[in-house]
Amino acid sequence: MMNTQRTSPTYRAINKPLTVGGVERRMFGLAMLGGLLVLIAFGMTGAAITFTLLFFAARWATREDDRLPQILLAAQRFRRLYDPAKRDWYPIR
Repeated sequence: MMNTQRTSPTYRAINKPLTVGGVERRMFGLAMLGGLLVLIAFGMTGAAITFTLLFFAARWATREDDRLPQILLAAQRFRRLYDPAKRDWYPIR
């Protein structure tokens, strides 16, 4: 029996997150929305500063872990669970 090497094509784009300017697209949308809200309330300078800060915070979060925003949003959906092994200390008299 002859051993032949089998290759299967894989595509890197499947495992990469969708980004806009190096920022995950949902976080980019949140940065745009935050800038728009500040623009309506305060003006152009405040909106530019807000968008810039939110954009670079989102870019840092995407670079650290591209699934970080999803993890943080999913963590808010789950309530805290009671841990029966955790004990409070009681004073001894």
